[in-house]
Amino acid sequence: MSIVYNEGDYCEGIRYSSQIDFICDASVEYGKPILMEVQTVDDYYQCHFVFEWRSRLACPICNSEQVDKVKGQCQENQLREVSTKPIDPNVCQIFPKLSTKATNEFIKSTGYSPLVY
Repeated sequence: MSIVYNEGDYCEGIRYSSQIDFICDASVEYGKPILMEVQTVDDYYQCHFVFEWRSRLACPICNSEQVDKVKGQCQENQLREVSTKPIDPNVCQIFPKLSTKATNEFIKSTGYSPLVY
């Protein structure tokens, strides 16, 4: 998934633009954008910036066929489903509801607010 912003300040008569490519990476919790490339526009002006943002948050949400049910102890040595986990975390992820504590940890660790304006 990518987001492209085309209406930046002026850059030699054209507008600056940026692109953020979100990459599913189960090994990275939140990640951060990393500048990958500054592209030239009209064969001269370096006005387009390409970022890559690796995070497990860029992974799709697992459907019921993509998860294993984890069993845990119940009363009288019976087993019950206590949670689920992705069969392959590089394909999809399971996301709990984002709590205020998780939001604050995200902002502290990345400096970015998870809110979309």
